[in-house]
Amino acid sequence: MQEQSASPFQFGGPPRERLPTPLAPKPIRLGALLLCCALPWAAWSQAPGPKVPQPSATTQQAPLDIPALRIAVPVLNPGLPKDETTWEKKRIWPELRRAEAVHSAHRIKEALLALNQFQSAIVSPDANVSADLYLLGEILASNGEDLKIRFRLLDATGALWIQPSIASHRLPEGWHRNNQQRKARPFDRVYNAITAAVERSLLRKAKQHAATVRRNAQLAARGKAPKLSELEKASAVRRLVLARFFAPELYGDALRESGSRIRLNYLPDMSGAEWSDIESLSARDEVFSMRLSQHYDQFAAKMQSSYALWQQDSAPVAREERILQGRATSRAILGILGAAATIAAAEKGAGAAAVVAGSAVSAGLIFSSFRNNAKRKDQVAALNELGRTAQSSLAPQVVELEDATFTLTGTAQEQFQQWRRLLRDLYPSNAEDFEAVQIADAGLQAAR
Repeated sequence: MQEQSASPFQFGGPPRERLPTPLAPKPIRLGALLLCCALPWAAWSQAPGPKVPQPSATTQQAPLDIPALRIAVPVLNPGLPKDETTWEKKRIWPELRRAEAVHSAHRIKEALLALNQFQSAIVSPDANVSADLYLLGEILASNGEDLKIRFRLLDATGALWIQPSIASHRLPEGWHRNNQQRKARPFDRVYNAITAAVERSLLRKAKQHAATVRRNAQLAARGKAPKLSELEKASAVRRLVLARFFAPELYGDALRESGSRIRLNYLPDMSGAEWSDIESLSARDEVFSMRLSQHYDQFAAKMQSSYALWQQDSAPVAREERILQGRATSRAILGILGAAATIAAAEKGAGAAAVVAGSAVSAGLIFSSFRNNAKRKDQVAALNELGRTAQSSLAPQVVELEDATFTLTGTAQEQFQQWRRLLRDLYPSNAEDFEAVQIADAGLQAAR
């Protein structure tokens, strides 16, 4: 998947730790040597770039006094290198990563809804849906132990609310074992961190909106025209982008584009029949977008059990490989580690995965251990299939009008494009009761 454009509308570490020097020669235990080698690497293993706080949970507040907002979370960029030959070396299971891109978008959407600040939050195939805000993300790393997501937030005008930031978390050793009974989800801290950043931005905009409302009251008292807050501009642009798409001859000049930004030229009359038709079409368009989001919700639920097993199995393997790689600061140390880890694994009766990790750190253990486990073959098959169909498993949908029926087929993106073209063709007729347009999966009774 290509990283989303900055414009949402495209119709058509801590410092190294200095270890103390012993006062007198002492026998050096292997464990101490390994620990000393591991510490510097661990200190420098954090990704560069801006970080966001990692709260343990989000807190729900009373709804802010702001315009009703819609937020969209397009399916994340899975972060697959263009050179496919590097995937195994980078420990990337491509099918799983594509499925994760949907799963993570779904989890972010859930966390955003829990804020109780948005009229709606959806997962979308891309950033072409109609929304006031867009949370765009990319998976930088995911191996069962670590999850890193780079994200940014922009509004319908293209204004960047949150600069590209990184939310990450590393599970402590034994996390899955210790949390098995309470059924905690392993990377809530990542999704909560993203949500907390969105909430902080929204609070800032809400304060600015309140100040604008107060100034507008003063302007009105002096007989002067009011000004729109940034939230009101985003909402107006969102509505006008859709209006311009359906009726460019009426609303084409209400907006102008400057680079990646969309500027508001004027607010058209929103009291006439023409705008009423636009609003009706927009309402049906929102229904369709919600249906797509429900499709992604079902996708995430379908992969959850297999995905949870992968995380559980892969976390300790990822930790072992990370520690071994960190200790291998020279060929000599690598040789010691390889031999020691192999012997230790054999003495403890560890599985083949642990032996491979000790003797050949660069063998792509994380990439293959779960997939080659005979006990997990059903889960592997399920994740492979889900990954292959992450953006194309949408069943055909039937759109019923007063005197015609249309079937939408193809990927989620393709069905969305077909839907938009259908609405645009429908608008000039002025003969259709837009509210009566019904949508259903093929073979099912249409639901209003």
